[in-house]
Amino acid sequence: MISFEIKHFGAEKISKPNEALIEKALKKEAEKIDKFLKPKDGIILMSEFGKTYPTLELQKQFEKWLEKSPRLCFIFGSAYGLHKSLYKPERLKLSLSPLTMQHELALVVWMEQLYRLMTLKTGKRYHY
Repeated sequence: MISFEIKHFGAEKISKPNEALIEKALKKEAEKIDKFLKPKDGIILMSEFGKTYPTLELQKQFEKWLEKSPRLCFIFGSAYGLHKSLYKPERLKLSLSPLTMQHELALVVWMEQLYRLMTLKTGKRYHY
């Protein structure tokens, strides 16, 4: 059995964005995320720089990730993305699409893909 939890940390508010304030906000967001993570977590950054997979290949990859880690954490950034400190060599990067989309929409797309992955995992058909 697999359980899911969505943990929303909230984006730091920036009244008049500039590079310094964005950097500061992203750093605070990254600190909140890092406090939540555990040493054995499988960490996958949802990033425009990540690898894309067709659903059937993603399902195979998902199974591999589940074998390696007791808990998978898929991390979405705020409107300004993810802080550079989160990009560590051991952390995987996954892209949902080469298209740019709001992070809330990306979360909805990812939830639909998780539904597809669970459908395949239970032996049901991919399309109906």
